[in-house]
Amino acid sequence: ISKGLLEHLTPDEICSVVAHEMGHVKHRHIMAYLLFTGAYIFFISHLLQVYDFGAHVSALLICMAMIVYIRFIFAYISRKFEWQADLFSLEIIGGAEPLINSLEKIAFYSGNIRSSKSWHHGSIAERVTFLRSAEYDRLVRFIHQRQCSRIIGDMISVAAFTIVLLYPGSSRETQSNLLSEM
Repeated sequence: ISKGLLEHLTPDEICSVVAHEMGHVKHRHIMAYLLFTGAYIFFISHLLQVYDFGAHVSALLICMAMIVYIRFIFAYISRKFEWQADLFSLEIIGGAEPLINSLEKIAFYSGNIRSSKSWHHGSIAERVTFLRSAEYDRLVRFIHQRQCSRIIGDMISVAAFTIVLLYPGSSRETQSNLLSEM
């Protein structure tokens, strides 16, 4: 909670922001990010060890893989998790209005950025629209929670696959076979 938020938000709005942050903790978003990012990095690095592309090509592939990861994969997951934390705030507070007001004030005091796209959060306008529809439609909440559960499941699967792939007891032949089956 920044000094600016404390100056501009009402107590109910501050509670909604805290509830949002609690949603990240409850759903273990940071742990999921760390696990998946680590697995992604290990997978890419192992792939480069199995297939010797040479130093220059490997460096280029690492850069490309990280750009793809940050800009597309992480950004997609981050938006989904951000909205899941918004839903947690809605449920804990009992309504969307305090968080919506907080988001609108953040947009205003940040230079009227309400419609500006954020690659990892989505725009404030999109989040407000989502919150308004989720407040009155349990199906919207259910579908989003299910999407987030699938994302977490996929992240765990990737991490588990990476652990199996990197298991010291597995031979390069086994690892190559696993990779070629993908």
